Amino acid sequence: MEKTPNMKMTPIGLIPEDWDVLSISDVGQDFSYGVGAEAVPFNGEDKYIRITDIDDESHRYNPNPVVSPSYFSENHLLKKNDIVVARTGASVGKSYLYNRRDGKLVFAGFLMKFNVSNVDARYVAYHFSTKRYWQWVNSESARTGQPGLNIQQLKQFSFPIPTDTKEQQKIADALSGVDDIISALDEAIAKKRQIKEGLMQQLLTGKTRLPGFSDEWEELELGSILSYEQPGPFLVHSTDYVDSGVPVLTAGKTFILGYTNEDFGIYNSLPVIIFDDFVTESKYVDFPFKAKSSAMKMLSVRDKDRHNIRFVYEVMQLIDFPMTDHKRWWIAEYSHLKVSVPASLEEENAIAKAFSTIDREIHVFEAQREKYTLIKQGMMQELLTGKTRLV
Repeated sequence: MEKTPNMKMTPIGLIPEDWDVLSISDVGQDFSYGVGAEAVPFNGEDKYIRITDIDDESHRYNPNPVVSPSYFSENHLLKKNDIVVARTGASVGKSYLYNRRDGKLVFAGFLMKFNVSNVDARYVAYHFSTKRYWQWVNSESARTGQPGLNIQQLKQFSFPIPTDTKEQQKIADALSGVDDIISALDEAIAKKRQIKEGLMQQLLTGKTRLPGFSDEWEELELGSILSYEQPGPFLVHSTDYVDSGVPVLTAGKTFILGYTNEDFGIYNSLPVIIFDDFVTESKYVDFPFKAKSSAMKMLSVRDKDRHNIRFVYEVMQLIDFPMTDHKRWWIAEYSHLKVSVPASLEEENAIAKAFSTIDREIHVFEAQREKYTLIKQGMMQELLTGKTRLV
């Protein structure tokens, strides 16, 4: 790689002198909207790609339902160098470059499509993951009450591009190499999680016993194992979060909402289970934190000489709790649920240790994935702007 000294000013900023600024209308053809149809069970090979089937990496594809041929025509099947872009909703702007390894795909009605011609389609697709693109999406989609883009707006998005197709390909190859590493890490994480799920079904139900343990298990109510604490003293005062500090937690999927500089009301009685009293989701926490929601409860074992909190948390993940109303569940019902537990703390400790080991392995892969994601973001900032050139 080398830093390029010869730059020129353009409407989108400084770019190399031998690069151009093109718009999607310059490189695209066959613009069209997808088909509005139901994803239905059908014994065919045609899969239906919707906004929800495009992940946060923007150009990757997740498995989805199939769709009956009666709903679409050949024009709705994706082909080589096709890029689809989400045109409405919270995911507006998400994109996906068609990969033939994904099979025959029909693109849905909330997606718009164009075919890339005369330039490297991968190079174009990577521009849909840049910070500048997302700033443009936010600006364009904010013009109406409902976030959205149309084909005419999409055609206007402009980006810098090398005039030499070989340089486009080199840049795309370099970024694809990092994507391959990220994909391999994704597969490794998924495999480890599958192994953990299998262990949960065996070890947490007593179907498989660890060596040295044979005593019968007993059934206990969760409320007899865990005590609860209200979050009031630990609620964050300001939601103007900062980049570092004390994490502010939710028991839901997001988990870490942000960080605060507040140095009071920090929960330190660790480890603990945080429990969302409305949706019954829970998280195991072993670091100091503040809470966001008054619906959160902090759950601790009543007798540390009898129960391992990590074991109890894993058991809770197997509970299928049917929620019929929007109300607080812990005191009224959830704490009265019965779970099977070993007769000894030693067996709980041994099972908890097995899960801690596999969780550490998953964490290592996740840390590596985060590292390469940051590397990719840095590479895009340099390579897709021409600040750094590939020799």
